[in-house]
Amino acid sequence: MSAHDLRPEAGLAADIADALAERVMPVLRSHGGGVWVSSLEDGVLEVQWQGACVGCPLRPMTVAAVLEPAFEDIEGVERVEAGVRLSPRTRERLRACVHPAQPRRDAREGMAR
Repeated sequence: MSAHDLRPEAGLAADIADALAERVMPVLRSHGGGVWVSSLEDGVLEVQWQGACVGCPLRPMTVAAVLEPAFEDIEGVERVEAGVRLSPRTRERLRACVHPAQPRRDAREGMAR
């Protein structure tokens, strides 16, 4: 029996609702859009786009930089499906654009690289 089996579904639904309200919707609403949860099955959270997000060419960036990070720490959500296909390399590159790594300092030169 896994820890997820012991967790009430209401708790999982509340965690998802909180992530939507606090981390996802403020960003999407600022651009006239949004998402709604259409299903959660076998750890796959499926969302549908609303408003200005429907057909937006920046949806891959939104998935990688907003949706996936918002739900990645919620036990019971293994993956977010939003109708956008991203390779692991593309996902990594998009996240790096939004959350760039700190520049490394060369200890000998004191210079950023």
